[in-house]
Amino acid sequence: MREVSRLYPDKNTELYLYDKTGGRSDIAKSALEREGYKNVHNEGSINEACEQRGIE
Repeated sequence: MREVSRLYPDKNTELYLYDKTGGRSDIAKSALEREGYKNVHNEGSINEACEQRGIE
């Protein structure tokens, strides 16, 4: 969490999370929200994140 706080000290920064299946990004989203981050989005799996952005 220290690394995130160092890279993104503004807790209003929009953060988009994804991983292979979406489960770990959901855990990370919850942890970031507990630390006070307000704009955290779980994009789900890498495939879902790419699909949402029109990336093949």
